[in-house]
Amino acid sequence: MLSTGLTQPEVTVKKIAQQAQRSTVPSDAVGAAEALESLRRAQSTRSRHQVTTGGQGETDRQAARHVLERTRAGHAVSPSTLAKHLEISSASTSAVLSRLVLAQLVTLEANPDDARRKIVIPADITDDPDVYDPVTMRIREIAADLSPADDALITGFLLRVTAALQQPDDDR
Repeated sequence: MLSTGLTQPEVTVKKIAQQAQRSTVPSDAVGAAEALESLRRAQSTRSRHQVTTGGQGETDRQAARHVLERTRAGHAVSPSTLAKHLEISSASTSAVLSRLVLAQLVTLEANPDDARRKIVIPADITDDPDVYDPVTMRIREIAADLSPADDALITGFLLRVTAALQQPDDDR
């Protein structure tokens, strides 16, 4: 608790509400935009911290989680399908896989259907995917508290934001 008797999130929410009241845009829209901008800053800070402390980067965590979940579902994961999922180049995928192999999170084995190709295998199929990506676990826990109507509203909003982020800046 801060000296005001409010927790840090409450202080942040209060500041956003005050900014919204001063704006000519409807306060709900400003609140959502400010909250989303705060999320982007937090994510950027977290990513920089992970890189500077030598922790697993976001792409490595996503890759390890994807390999584990897809393998558990009975689907083979190749380096090329992993690259498509992560939306990165094959060279970047090779670097990610090298780090995951070094960390003993995955192994690369010959594809039984085509020995010239590789498949990515989780080192331990019994691992909890949330161990690789604890932030996703916390986000899922928060989302579980949403009503179906709130979930639909937030999902629609975030999908529109995602589309805006994927659009090149010169296409406005």
